[in-house]
Amino acid sequence: MNHSAMNMFSRTVLAILLSAMLLGLPASGAVQAAKLTAPSNTITVNDTSPGTGGPGCKLRDAIIAANTDGGAGGCSAGSGADVIELAKGATYTLDSVDNGINGLPAITTEITINGNGATIERSSAGGTPAFRFFLLNSGANLTLNNLTLSNGRTETNSDGGAIRVSVSGSVLNLNNSTLIGNTATSSSSPFNAFGGAIAVKSGATANVTNSTISGNSAYSGGGGIGNQGTLSIFGSTITGNTADMTGVDPTDGNGGGVSQRSGTTTVRNTIIAGNADDSTTTEHPDVSGAFTSGGRNLIGKSDGSTGFGGTDQVGTIAAPLDPLLSALANNGGPTQTHALDTGSPAIDAIPTGSLRSSAAQPANCTHDSLDLANSSFDQRGVYRADGVNTGAACDIGAFEYGATPTAVTIATFSSQTAWGSGPQLTWETADESGLSGFHIWRGSTDAAETRLTDELIGAAGGLTGNAYTWQDAVSFGWGQREYYWLEAVAADGSSNFTGPVEVVGIGRLFLPMAAR
Repeated sequence: MNHSAMNMFSRTVLAILLSAMLLGLPASGAVQAAKLTAPSNTITVNDTSPGTGGPGCKLRDAIIAANTDGGAGGCSAGSGADVIELAKGATYTLDSVDNGINGLPAITTEITINGNGATIERSSAGGTPAFRFFLLNSGANLTLNNLTLSNGRTETNSDGGAIRVSVSGSVLNLNNSTLIGNTATSSSSPFNAFGGAIAVKSGATANVTNSTISGNSAYSGGGGIGNQGTLSIFGSTITGNTADMTGVDPTDGNGGGVSQRSGTTTVRNTIIAGNADDSTTTEHPDVSGAFTSGGRNLIGKSDGSTGFGGTDQVGTIAAPLDPLLSALANNGGPTQTHALDTGSPAIDAIPTGSLRSSAAQPANCTHDSLDLANSSFDQRGVYRADGVNTGAACDIGAFEYGATPTAVTIATFSSQTAWGSGPQLTWETADESGLSGFHIWRGSTDAAETRLTDELIGAAGGLTGNAYTWQDAVSFGWGQREYYWLEAVAADGSSNFTGPVEVVGIGRLFLPMAAR
């Protein structure tokens, strides 16, 4: 065997030995190792132009790649559960249908789209056909994060102006997002077209969390959301939507905010107020149907619904309840929100488990057994219970009064394997205006609990982004999990948190001695 072959043989044997030890690790040893749990496959969209093909990765091609587990256009191949990353703050304007009345390929697999403050909109130019954005078909599990959907429209007796969760088993998770100005209309009948922004069909599931549904409309019921399946709404604001645009009062033409036709709708910590029903006879402006209340909701006009009461604040057409909302605007964070005006009955309406002891600790706004990991944050991603203050109560809806997000935008935050030591955390910023620096925290999936940095990690500052690295000295045992959070601290003392990233210990390894 020649020298080159011997080296190849030695490397192969060493790889086999290391693999064998990973399957049966000894109880002690000299070398510590930690790694980030395997991430989902990521497809980065870097071309905002409509259509398909070309050297860059376009949104339509990214969805095709994720659906088919193959490459499409300029996009890398999908693989299993895919994450599609949109460019920060970009606008994706669609001007043609992809299939039927959908502006994008139908979702048929598990996909997460991280909007990063981007907007997907239907072009307002004359001659643009009517289409919704997302149709969820069999096998679909779509998660939308930090995204705006605007000006979607259906005109062929079809439900869901922006999103239709179409078949039994399909699942939509909408988080920290805004749906505005979408319409479900009908070209031939005033009695069809259900769910101005979202339609959930029989057997399908949708979860709307920390999101704003505003200014949408439907020819029939559910100006904001129409449900025939399983719907959960948490910590959201649904306002300014209109049902029964034709005014002919069809049987189900009610529910300016949310129409519950069949299935189940659970609402918790949510504002549904200021919506309209244009029926000429019986009106159900905000909600229509039988609901399940998770508590601490604010319903402007409950006429036409059942299920609200107890800890809910409930108004009627005769005595409406005004949540005192400002117009939709950029109030910080990646998507627009309706701020609460001073004196709003939504402010401090949700008690917390205990008084916060520091600005870095999240408020426990769960108030009951329905414990959700993101209950401590509003739509903008800042802590509830008065933001940087140590308030004892949280606000109803998607916006936390008095909480101000830090101006800095964290572009990435991740962990890398560091052999022989603890994990190495890396992050990049996009804009450091008004930023003082960073702290590193360790905690759980929904809380930054222990600060690991005694002194602030100073920021370079300025209008451009920078890259940072921090090394932890912690030792990991087999299967041990740790969660790291990044706190960005502004010059005025306010801060916001990014995370967590999860690190899992793979144990201690004995590395074999190699003979020279």
